[in-house]
Amino acid sequence: MRTLAFPAYSIIIAETLSSQFNRFVTLNAYQLAGHVANLGFWSDEVAHCLNVLDQYRSRFERLAEAQRRHVAERGTIEFEHQDVWGETAKAPPRPRNLSDRDRLAARAALCDSFYRFLIRCHKSRLIEEQTLRQECVRHSISVDSHDLR
Repeated sequence: MRTLAFPAYSIIIAETLSSQFNRFVTLNAYQLAGHVANLGFWSDEVAHCLNVLDQYRSRFERLAEAQRRHVAERGTIEFEHQDVWGETAKAPPRPRNLSDRDRLAARAALCDSFYRFLIRCHKSRLIEEQTLRQECVRHSISVDSHDLR
């Protein structure tokens, strides 16, 4: 579960992509075949999303540092909305950080949903085992041999 009131872009795209794969596994084989025709696209989307999640911390630190520097250089202050006399002036707070727990949960859910999509494609005889394994290696997803039966 997410803990942010306004989810980060990283989480939104991971959840959106996971949702797509979760829907794909429920499709008829002929519908699934259409998505297999675009497997390269979907695999690239997974790679992009995993990179966005994995690089979050460094992007956040650059963002926070740039805001801190801006505030320091310009003497930026913030007021409470209900303070009509301006007595509550203070430096703006540091931006809110996405928790590692939320980021890692989104990452795990994405890998799991993509894996289930690949397994469904394999069981429907739309992709070979070698293709499934190559995709899993690409995204560092382990293959359970029981799923290949």
